[in-house]
Amino acid sequence: LRDVYKRQVETPLAAIATMGAMAPHLATFEDRSSSTTAERAAAIARAMPNLRSLRLQGSLDSEHVEAITYVWEALPCSRLTSLAFASDAVAPPRVLEGAHWPQLRQLCGISLTGDAAAALARALPSLEALGAILQGQWAGASQAAFTRVREADIKLCCESFNTHARISSLLPSLERLTLWEKGRTISTDLADATRLTHLVLGTNGDNFSKLQPRAWAALSTMSRLLHLALDVTPAEVPQLARLPAALEVLSVNVYDEARGQLVLIPENVPDPFDLCSVLEAAARLPRLRTLMVEAPDMHLNHGSLARLVRAGLGGLEALVVDRYGQRLKLHDIALLAALPGLRRLHIYPLDHPAEFERLVAEHASRGLEITWASNADDPFHRV
Repeated sequence: LRDVYKRQVETPLAAIATMGAMAPHLATFEDRSSSTTAERAAAIARAMPNLRSLRLQGSLDSEHVEAITYVWEALPCSRLTSLAFASDAVAPPRVLEGAHWPQLRQLCGISLTGDAAAALARALPSLEALGAILQGQWAGASQAAFTRVREADIKLCCESFNTHARISSLLPSLERLTLWEKGRTISTDLADATRLTHLVLGTNGDNFSKLQPRAWAALSTMSRLLHLALDVTPAEVPQLARLPAALEVLSVNVYDEARGQLVLIPENVPDPFDLCSVLEAAARLPRLRTLMVEAPDMHLNHGSLARLVRAGLGGLEALVVDRYGQRLKLHDIALLAALPGLRRLHIYPLDHPAEFERLVAEHASRGLEITWASNADDPFHRV
């Protein structure tokens, strides 16, 4: 046994005490307790000299911030490869100054300021994955760079970073980025982030983020971009056709800009959001293979869809359609299934009428797999 994940009902200290000779051999430990005290963190660290990966679930508030220092001091820093604070973000402790963690490749759940960034980058020469909230002042922090980080989950909560720094300077080797911003706009300067292959922008539950013009301009320069998830208004849908030609997977949330929420249009409105507008834009992306569209009250313009059936969708092979809790009509599903080149069609949500089952069986014999999720299933998953 090398990995242990303890539930909240059992305290990690009691669990360690019952492990006996097993504990020193553990390589992975996850503490899912509701709070992480200094005593608990230090006990975990001391009991597991071969620990490689540690995940602390509890909140480290101001009363227990010393627990972080205990972790850093007690862990075998030369061996640890992954450390994650899974609840509230915490600031790197002052003990990091002058420390050296040669093997740490993943660090998540920290609060990072411009003052601490340079010291942390020097202390973690092998870091490849970073999860952080960017806060505080970033003026004069241009020399901070995590040169080996390839993957990052960044939450931006300060204007100072946008004023004085760039993602491409802080993380010059970045290939995969999930970026969340405070508020309803994506204003981070993504210029020169041309190494990105995977990008998720501002898609965070019911909070939708509008891309500023410079963000759209930056997207057009990302020639290596393969996977993209973003929020758009109906008026911005045509801009999807100008995304990088290398794109293979596109996930789109269509939302109402005036209300900052997913498009909600009654069916009797003359011009509801037309799914075909996204399909038409996607057809102009030559390497696109998977398209995911989320908008609750979309409809299908049958005239536009007929043109797409005749013209084709380029190389599109998989289509995921989510009406955010409202069922698609069987007739519309049949029309989507007629799109040439599709190999997989996933519908969410859907009840399971016998007519749909017959449609699935009919198209399966033609090489198209139709899958679905009911209202009770897991929600729609993005890129």
